[in-house]
Amino acid sequence: MKLWTDQEFDVYSQNTRLSDNVLAASREVLVLGEVGSVAAEKYGVWAPQISRAIKVLRNNQSKILADVESVSNVRESKKVELVQEARNLFGMDLVVKSAKAGENYVGPAVLESPGYFMIQRTGRIAILHELGKLEKIPALNVRLDISYPSNGDLAKVSEVNPEHSREIER
Repeated sequence: MKLWTDQEFDVYSQNTRLSDNVLAASREVLVLGEVGSVAAEKYGVWAPQISRAIKVLRNNQSKILADVESVSNVRESKKVELVQEARNLFGMDLVVKSAKAGENYVGPAVLESPGYFMIQRTGRIAILHELGKLEKIPALNVRLDISYPSNGDLAKVSEVNPEHSREIER
């Protein structure tokens, strides 16, 4: 079993309802490699509580890593942090997809990791854009049309005027 870093543990343990003692014991197991029953005894909790907590934490890890391949370098950890921040803001079930060549995305830019990534809401999902692949860095909380050419060139970023957007008349 690969041990987690303290930073990984902090990311995966956000938004859990685990008590401080259960989290501390779980940290010992997942970060330091301690045996669950020993960590449980040390923090005055039951061993089954640690087993359940580790399951919760591994589920959180799986959700976060579904969109992020690796947290081994700064760029990847910035991606993890931004995706987690988006899920904290919009709910843990938020689907975050990476932008693809040949696609067009319309919606407001809601979060940014300066110099690395930006999250754009496009309805029920969020799109993760690499800032280095955009022709310009857009402002946050502005409705944008981001178009990626099929040839891999920089994506065109333009603001969508409210009068040109589709309105639903009632």
